[in-house]
Amino acid sequence: MGSWAVAWAGPLGTAGAEALFRQGRTAEALRAAEDLARERPQDVAAQELMIDVLITMGQHEQAVARARQRVEGSTGEADAHYLLGRAHIDALSSRKAYEAALHLNPSHSRSHMGMGSLHEAAGRLDDATSSYARATKGDPSLAEAWFGLVRAQMRAGDRAAALKSARAGLEALPLEPRLSMMVAELDPKRAREVLQAALAKAGPDVDLRVAMAGVLLQEGDAEGASEYARKVLATVPDQPEARRTLLLAAEVTRRWLPAGAVGEVSRALASASEEPARALSRAQSLVRAHPKSALAMLARASAKRASGDEAGELADLQAAARLDPANEEVASVTGFALLRAGRAADAIGLLTTAMSARPGDANLGLGLAQALADAGYADDERLLLERVAAAHPRNVDVQLVYAQRLLEAGAPKQAYGVLKISMQLTSDPRLVAAFVQVAPVAGHASEAADLLDTLAERTGSNHLREIARKLRVQ
Repeated sequence: MGSWAVAWAGPLGTAGAEALFRQGRTAEALRAAEDLARERPQDVAAQELMIDVLITMGQHEQAVARARQRVEGSTGEADAHYLLGRAHIDALSSRKAYEAALHLNPSHSRSHMGMGSLHEAAGRLDDATSSYARATKGDPSLAEAWFGLVRAQMRAGDRAAALKSARAGLEALPLEPRLSMMVAELDPKRAREVLQAALAKAGPDVDLRVAMAGVLLQEGDAEGASEYARKVLATVPDQPEARRTLLLAAEVTRRWLPAGAVGEVSRALASASEEPARALSRAQSLVRAHPKSALAMLARASAKRASGDEAGELADLQAAARLDPANEEVASVTGFALLRAGRAADAIGLLTTAMSARPGDANLGLGLAQALADAGYADDERLLLERVAAAHPRNVDVQLVYAQRLLEAGAPKQAYGVLKISMQLTSDPRLVAAFVQVAPVAGHASEAADLLDTLAERTGSNHLREIARKLRVQ
């Protein structure tokens, strides 16, 4: 066999469920969304959220099946066709559904918003702006349409129009944190004032706190920025921007990096889409100006990798790790680079340092497990994967790797059990494929076929029914 590894919503309401979703707490968001969708069948926002969570969790077929059932049971409701458009992940099917909704109701704001998203994805920014503007005019409460309008205007290079739209959206939705963040980004001189007002209204919103931490850091208030970042991490331990802010603030506090250079280093660290030669030139200037900054060195390493200089990348990463051995981001990136270079034993210590700081990071767990395996510590790898798999029951890559290792260790029944549970939580095609391979080896082909039939009934998937049929005749 080849390797195939690679809350209760009632009191929360839609806003609370959306907050869980934005924070990446998808399992809780799913429960909340399901409750809301069941309790409020005519609430389009609740149905939208249900669709979005299902798609994010890889359950696209179920999202489409639910939306199509609603269309079939409706009597010419534009909302039903709109929800079907939102459930589809291919542009043509989405467009047909949105157009059907607009045929029934030419002023249907959500469908204009949906069309705006399709235009934006295709790079038709003028059409996107027009569609989003129609949506906000028809229904000023559509936060998503305001976001799209501002985003399209920004992409078109019209910052003045984007700021005007962001302010108009904030006036219509004064409690919407992301509109406050857009205004702050577009009007940096008033950023602190705007974000403070938003925090006073919205309370301890994670995204607002992340934005405030960034503003304070760029103003030179490393202590204040760190305080906000720690508050975020107390709620969302693996929030990447908050962790990056803490690392930058630590360098400012130690005088390895001046506050005035924070923005430039941040941009250099996030310059993946920039032309490689330009990114490298900028990063080299940063390293010359700030030779004690591990993060500046990390930015140069990234630029060297983008330029194809892997040897130079690794040399810079190891230099960054020597500058700041406790920097978890440097440790993580350097550990993975050493792993790619075939130096697994050297990677173990660095990946352990990174994972100690970010114990909930599934990718770090997989990386450290791979390093342990490549260095000859197979038992330690399996013990680590067991812990990581238990902590991330919906992470498909983690579950596949763990099941593969169990199978290689001669424990097919345990591998079958892992995949059986995981597949019911997340109906990812890779899990289904692995499950079908393992079931006969574990002696559970018939039980597996029954389970696939149950999932097919729940999701409306003919594909799963066909797999179950083939499994029975093996």
